[in-house]
Amino acid sequence: MTFHFERSHQPNRQGNYTIFLQVFHKGQKKRYKTSVAVQLKYWNPENERVKKSCPSSRHDNEELDFP
Repeated sequence: MTFHFERSHQPNRQGNYTIFLQVFHKGQKKRYKTSVAVQLKYWNPENERVKKSCPSSRHDNEELDFP
């Protein structure tokens, strides 16, 4: 099983992009919406995290962490 975070391709009404958890298991792909939505400039696709320059980065990245 592998997983990745990715942003939506379309912004919401506030201009933010929702972050999805994408899970691959036995050849199947599932996407789960997270509670995190950020402006495009604050998403780091390489690290799959919210950039530190975002005012809510600490909280948002904690939401993306697994226990």
